Amino acid sequence: MTELARVSLSEVEIEKNIISMRDCAKELNRVTKELEEKIELKKQEESRVFLEETGTIKDREAKSRIEPKIVKYAHEIAYLKGRQQELRWQLKIFELEVNIWRSSNSSANLERKLYEGYSK
Repeated sequence: MTELARVSLSEVEIEKNIISMRDCAKELNRVTKELEEKIELKKQEESRVFLEETGTIKDREAKSRIEPKIVKYAHEIAYLKGRQQELRWQLKIFELEVNIWRSSNSSANLERKLYEGYSK
């Protein structure tokens, strides 16, 4: 059975976390924007290929999905979705670390106030 590691962060580490959160949020914003653009480009390309092809609707849909440019977009979209999820989890981890620090710091302050009250 593994032991759970305690999160003990100093104020400097908290400040570093906040800076990292800002950087992570900027990267998440960039990735989300790029993802939306790739999805739209893929749709446009699928429509273009669909309209250029001949045959039944099913044949035209199938041909539009296997176009090399569209397959490339699909791979890029999959990568960006994974990166987006990774950044979201990273932000959540930073947030949890700060909340744990805040909670333990608050408990320490409360405990200190209680002991100061007893010593008077």
